[in-house]
Amino acid sequence: MEENTTQAILQASDDLSNRFLTFGIDGAVYGISLTNVLEIIGIQDITAVPNVPQHIKGLINLRGKVVPVI
Repeated sequence: MEENTTQAILQASDDLSNRFLTFGIDGAVYGISLTNVLEIIGIQDITAVPNVPQHIKGLINLRGKVVPVI
């Protein structure tokens, strides 16, 4: 039984390593391996931060944690 469970976990891991979340920015298409995706959240209000590099769009509050948005 334990061997079957381990095999199922390894197979699921292999399946995710070959799948990608794709998205577009400014007409270019990018992809991130699903093994690196923790969650996808809805659009939130972004708080602008002065004097930061252009690629940093601001900050959001995610369950009490400050998260940068790029």
